Amino acid sequence: MYHLGALKIAWVTSSPNDIIQGKSKDLQCYFSGRPLPHEVHWYKDGELITNETEGIYHSENETETNGEKTLRSTLYLPPGREEQEGFYKCSARNSIPSSASYEIQMIYVCK
Repeated sequence: MYHLGALKIAWVTSSPNDIIQGKSKDLQCYFSGRPLPHEVHWYKDGELITNETEGIYHSENETETNGEKTLRSTLYLPPGREEQEGFYKCSARNSIPSSASYEIQMIYVCK
């Protein structure tokens, strides 16, 4: 059970992770706590990612993970390219405010 205001990472894509040439990749962060955040921000190498930046977009939806209400944020990467290599971070804050974030290292793999 979480106390009011405690925002936590419930599940994430593993790190490091591979970017494979020509293959699409989705990164996910699940946040739990009360209240849930209203939105999640994604960063690449410290720079905020906005939807449709270089074909990248993200979505959020409420779901249940291990019997708990969570907010799932998914970052959709286009088919793999070398310039996608780097550090991606998902970050959220709720209204208390409490915050949580996680960094995922992505490594480009040549065929």
